[in-house]
Amino acid sequence: MKKSFISVFLFLLLAVVILLITGCPWFWKEGYVKNEPPEVNKVSGPDGEISENSSTFTWTGKEYDGTITKYEYRKDEGSWESNATNTSYTWNGYSEGPHKFEVRAKDDNGKYSTAVSWIFTYNKANQPPVVAKVSGPDGEISENSSTFTWTGKEYDGTITKYEYRKDEGSWESNATNTSYTWNGYSEGPHKFEVRAQDNEGAYSNIVSWSFTYSTGVGEMVLVEGGTFMMGDEFGDLVDFCRPVHEVTLTYDFYIGKYETTFDEYDAFCVVTGRSKPNDEGWGRGSRPVIYVSWRDAIAYCNWLSEKEGLPKAYDTIGNLLDKDGKVTTDITKVPGYRLPTEAEWEYAARGGNDSNGYMYSGSDDVGEVAWYYSNSEDKTHEVGKKAPNELGIYDMSGNVWEWCSDWWYDYTETTKINPYNGTAGSYRVERGGSWYKVATCARVANRGNYSPTETYSGLGFRICRTVP
Repeated sequence: MKKSFISVFLFLLLAVVILLITGCPWFWKEGYVKNEPPEVNKVSGPDGEISENSSTFTWTGKEYDGTITKYEYRKDEGSWESNATNTSYTWNGYSEGPHKFEVRAKDDNGKYSTAVSWIFTYNKANQPPVVAKVSGPDGEISENSSTFTWTGKEYDGTITKYEYRKDEGSWESNATNTSYTWNGYSEGPHKFEVRAQDNEGAYSNIVSWSFTYSTGVGEMVLVEGGTFMMGDEFGDLVDFCRPVHEVTLTYDFYIGKYETTFDEYDAFCVVTGRSKPNDEGWGRGSRPVIYVSWRDAIAYCNWLSEKEGLPKAYDTIGNLLDKDGKVTTDITKVPGYRLPTEAEWEYAARGGNDSNGYMYSGSDDVGEVAWYYSNSEDKTHEVGKKAPNELGIYDMSGNVWEWCSDWWYDYTETTKINPYNGTAGSYRVERGGSWYKVATCARVANRGNYSPTETYSGLGFRICRTVP
């Protein structure tokens, strides 16, 4: 009996020892703690060959019999560093070549997990910079100065400069400035382009602005040179409209399709700080400007020339100037905007080489083409509301008198070529009649004169320019 008890005791003791040694899982029940290490699993991060020099690594952690107190990471097998309990890390600015990133967890019993690792290779791709437009002109514009702005972005380096070019010319540096102002482009279509260059020499995409500059002074009509008989064709006007004499214009010129309007002249006043002229309460906009002296008119012409980068047509006392700024009486050598000569005005009013010999500019019926005493209701009217003449020019009869470049002079019978009277006198020539004048004054051959410093409600102007 005693021997049998001893045998049972020894068997049970042996079984317990075996279970302790083998750690048989069914032996452990809740409450009996085994100190297992935590576990870390990768979620996301770089793999293989990459072209970005910044990467984010994310992971999850699991602890079976305690708490994870911190995560540690190391780069390229360096020292382990704490990441607290955060489960992500962003590594910025690693060098080109292979890299290794590792993470491990530590629990409250001091146990470490097995480390997980990401192995990748960074090959710098030298991505080019990118340029995007912000602002600038588009379509048709009336200003001959425009500012272009843009932004630039570089992914793996630095933008060292921006370059621009105009109308597909040579590229020029704009340093690192992201705006440029282009002044004084000519009338017509234009293209402005910008690109960026980075510190590796790579160029960005090219952004471009396409626009068309129209002078904002209204349309101009081409008048081809020719020969005509200047003066009173019927012999019934006042004496200073005669004698009729032959005039030849050996050159072509442009003349305003319309009389200069308040809109156009007011823009000049705003830019130059001048006082805007009175409109008599009739309205501004597209009505012909009034209350402008001859000197006001040539100042406007010079302003237009400067806007377009052309030499000024007049000096400070009203002499005509050539391309070099020298005084001239040869109208063919004046490239800037100006008032028409008296001969140019009459030739254009008659219809130039397309003339049908009308009494008024475009018709023998004054009411078709002119605002004058009988139909104007005692005021000016918007330009272009009556019929044009043979060349498509409006209001050369009626609406307002128009200043010419010449000093007043008396006709002679002598044949003339490209006439212009630059001899100083007391009056400048005016042409075309006006809203308050009778029909006779609207005749293409009629003339008038006025002091160049005076203004009134029936006098305006239109612009002219010699074809280069």
